[in-house]
Amino acid sequence: MTPSARMRFCESITGPIDPWEYVREIGKSSDIEEYLGALNRYLDAIGVRRFSALEVSTPSASSQAIAKKTDPKKSIHNGKFVLVIPVWLWQPLGAVTLLADEIRTAHGAPVVCRNSLRPFWINQHVAASGIASDHPQTAALDLDLSKGGDAEAAHARAEELYDEHARTLEPSLGQGPNVIHFGIHSPHGRRRWRY
Repeated sequence: MTPSARMRFCESITGPIDPWEYVREIGKSSDIEEYLGALNRYLDAIGVRRFSALEVSTPSASSQAIAKKTDPKKSIHNGKFVLVIPVWLWQPLGAVTLLADEIRTAHGAPVVCRNSLRPFWINQHVAASGIASDHPQTAALDLDLSKGGDAEAAHARAEELYDEHARTLEPSLGQGPNVIHFGIHSPHGRRRWRY
């Protein structure tokens, strides 16, 4: 599948909303607040209801520990390291976040987004998945279901979404008792696994 075909399939989820329009609002490159505000406006525009820019831009605790070793003062927001996601990934990120919204709705309780984009310099320290992992290469979210709710319903909805988009979005679905990894356009193609 070509990159343009992948983007067309993402647009079938997000609608024809241009993320570049939101990036133009960002002033200084060191202003994390402006980045988060722009990404929030984009996520709102495509219809994301349950996840914020901060949630999808803040990596897990183990990734935080690795990132803080680099002394990233200008990337800290409210005490946490924030990853600035490149604008060309906003559309696939938006598509996978809209699908995660449906999983969160089925769960019926708060869901913690532990990871979305995770650069390889962090991924190599926290995951055994290698350079072709979904997190450094594409749009994927790790959802933590441990705060209550109906994990069975969340897993069922994730499986439905996987089947529904199997041909067009090449999804990846990893499932454990209290975790769901959901990604699109995986470097390994359509795939499923259990934790």
